Amino acid sequence: MVMNQSGTPSWAIEFYADHRGLSPVIEFLQSLSVRDRAKVARHLQLLGEFGPSLSMPHARRIERRLWELRPDAYRVLYVMLAGRRCVLLHAFRKKTQATPRREIDLAVRRLNDLQTREEHEET
Repeated sequence: MVMNQSGTPSWAIEFYADHRGLSPVIEFLQSLSVRDRAKVARHLQLLGEFGPSLSMPHARRIERRLWELRPDAYRVLYVMLAGRRCVLLHAFRKKTQATPRREIDLAVRRLNDLQTREEHEET
């Protein structure tokens, strides 16, 4: 198990992949400039180190189990799962003050898909 600087176990950062094995978050990150990708990577490093303790201005809870990572104008929607796992569900460039409902709904659909597939793997 990887430990963070404080000596506590780190959180695993995982990328949601659809039934075809494609990860929309990885595809989004690959479309960014090197500079912007580095900003997001720094926030992901903080998320891995602090998990649910990471707060504003870096991260905040959106609703129930859904959180958003906030690197500048970008948002990465994620969920915390058992086993110290952070699964990145969706990423987008934020253009409005509030996080658009369609972006949240897409992340929730991906979370439901992930949970359904993981339940089937267990049986």
